[in-house]
Amino acid sequence: MNKIRNSWFDLPDEKNCNVYVTGLPFDITDEEFEELLSKYGIISPDPNDTRKTK
Repeated sequence: MNKIRNSWFDLPDEKNCNVYVTGLPFDITDEEFEELLSKYGIISPDPNDTRKTK
């Protein structure tokens, strides 16, 4: 059962769906962002994002 539950994130890149999030407060911290969205899946940084995180 555990293997089935954890296999959802083992998809190949061409089958993986990424979500781009906008409209967040400018002062949101990484911890607040992670707490808010981690229940929906794995959080990965955008490698093309050049902004500094707080």
